[in-house]
Amino acid sequence: MLSYDNLKDKPREFLAATGLMLAEFECLLSAFQAAYEHQYPPDLTYEGKARQRSAGGGAKGTLPSFADKLVFILVYQKTNPLQVMHGLQFALSQPQAHYWMHRLLPVLQHALRAMGQAPERDARRVETSALAFAEVLLARSWLSATPPDLAVLLRTVRQNVPVPMVGIVSDGQLSIRGAVAEVCSAVPHQLGHFPYLREAAKPIYDADRHAKKERKKRVRGVRPIARRLAGRSDPEAAVVRGSCAAVRRALTEDGPPPLEASGLTLHDRLTAMTARLERVEKRGPCPRHDSG
Repeated sequence: MLSYDNLKDKPREFLAATGLMLAEFECLLSAFQAAYEHQYPPDLTYEGKARQRSAGGGAKGTLPSFADKLVFILVYQKTNPLQVMHGLQFALSQPQAHYWMHRLLPVLQHALRAMGQAPERDARRVETSALAFAEVLLARSWLSATPPDLAVLLRTVRQNVPVPMVGIVSDGQLSIRGAVAEVCSAVPHQLGHFPYLREAAKPIYDADRHAKKERKKRVRGVRPIARRLAGRSDPEAAVVRGSCAAVRRALTEDGPPPLEASGLTLHDRLTAMTARLERVEKRGPCPRHDSG
């Protein structure tokens, strides 16, 4: 189970879980406690009514201290898990995790605003800040990007940067990982958001692609059916040609992986087409009415 006491003596795990070093966490904790007591005065209940007994009485909760509450909401903000999974990490049920997320998130936002660290909502200011603080430390042209080559580059940067290197965020290339492991083995290293999600979704993407391939095998021969009906103009032929066109369109439409599973999309569309054709077959042909 995650808690402040379990993480405070493990700086690498603490940084990976919360996104903050312990000293940064301690600075935020005082502002977080003040914001919590301002948002939820200890002499009032959650509904805003006067307490019948002093705060802290009764059974102790799973998040008893302000440090535990702050760790809970920071881990949620850092990793963005499902509520069920986040609750499991803190021995909470999904409804309890949902309750604490909505209770603590406004407190965290209030604390960050009080410290002047709230996220900027004006994109023009973000761009200006990035231009003011961005600095290229070292740029070189390489004929190759093997781990030894990148290790030389990274070692040069580390020797010439006048500040300590406390964390590294990079792409998921194996050469970069090897260079970081060689030069900065004691520095926490994590992937950027997109490479992380891409690698996490790769097994699902591969399985989805295989499922789509198997589905496509089952609907081969659609184009010859449409060609055989090319010379007919009756309503039945028009329906079949439309269904064939819908199948061909479903086979060629792909979403951007891994955000959209094209195999599941194809399965859903073919299932809907099959159900529609079965309804038409069950209903039978439409009655014909002679004008005489």
